[in-house]
Parts: sequence; structure tokens; C-alpha cells
Amino acid sequence: MFDWQVKACGQKDLEDDGKRDLDEEICNQLDSKYENWRNPKTTYMVPRDFISKMHNPDIGEITEEEFFNLLQTFGKRQGEPMFVIHSYKFCECIHEWESGFKKLQKWVMGEHDFVAVHRDHGVLFFQVKATKTIGNHQKAQEQIRKDKISLMKFFERMVKAGKISKKKADKVFNNFPAFAVLPNSRRGDSVCTQDNFIYQEDCASVEAFSVWWASF
Repeated sequence: MFDWQVKACGQKDLEDDGKRDLDEEICNQLDSKYENWRNPKTTYMVPRDFISKMHNPDIGEITEEEFFNLLQTFGKRQGEPMFVIHSYKFCECIHEWESGFKKLQKWVMGEHDFVAVHRDHGVLFFQVKATKTIGNHQKAQEQIRKDKISLMKFFERMVKAGKISKKKADKVFNNFPAFAVLPNSRRGDSVCTQDNFIYQEDCASVEAFSVWWASF
């Protein structure tokens, strides 16, 4: 966690300046909402229920909700110790080289469909795509690239704050687990299956997803 402070809306007394330690406030909120969050023995969805963004959901949102329910049911049935954060927006500033000599500032913005913070497996990313087009997975790969940038910037801040060593951060980052979820695309029809892709066969049931989970 970081040595940051937040301003409270209410003061305890007249001498209270309203400043609160961010880490402490986060822990207090987790204590109040998730009693066993320090040693979870089940899966917690954040938010607890799928929140629709549209009055009339399209195929993309319907597919995302189905995967939300699959993760929730799987996690609780298996007793997977993890928090699954849905629809987390991020915005990171990076620097890229142009023509090998000029460094340009660039903003990378996006949304993590699902971020699973697992007690044993660490942080896992899942990007859900409703596409049925076989082999057209470039958008999913681009989202995974953005996930990687977001995680990289997070570790940079952790190292800078002295919360983790660079060696340990590099070790975790090099094992970056991110998956493109294609519930409407069959692996059997794909001309080139990839290890970081989850296909229709894997999402067909909790049992099928459990088989995939045990193999990754």
C-alpha cells in the first residue's frame, strides 16, 4: 500500500484536521464489508452484483454478465480465495520512443473487464469479447497489452514507495497472467489456438471452467 492521505468528510473533534491514512481507511472499509478479507476462503465479487450500463444490453454486455456469473459460481463452489473486481477503469501516463531517439508522453486509458486478486495465484486479468469471428482476436490482444501497462505502472509505484523490491516486482510481472475470454468462439473452429485464450468450450459450464482453471 502507499503512504498517501485522504481528506475525511467529518472530523472527530474540533482539533481533527480531517486527514486520514489511505491504507488505514481502505482496511477499515474492507473490515466493514468483507469480514474475512485478510484470509478469504471464498470468492467475493466487487461489486457484488453485475451492474448493467445499458437500458437494453447488447451482446457484449450480455456476454460479460454471463462470464461474471460463471466466475462467481465457480469461485464460491470451489472455495477460491479471491476478490474479482469488475469493470475497473484506468488511466496511465507512459513514455514511448519515436524513431529510436525522441521520447513522447502518451496516455493509455482503458477498462479492465475483470481483475481477480487471488490469494495463491496473484493478480489475473480477464478481457471478455463477444466476437464470433474466428481468428479476429486483435482487439483482445490490445486490451491485454493495456492490462500489462497498467500492472507495470502499479508495480513501479509500489517499488517507489518501498512496499516491494524491484526484484520481486519483476518476478511477478514476468509471470503476467492475462486471458482473453471468447465465450462465443469455439476453440475447435479456430485456426490458431493460444494459451492465453479462453474459448466457448471452457465457458460452457462451471465444470468445464474448472477443468480450464486447473490447467492454466
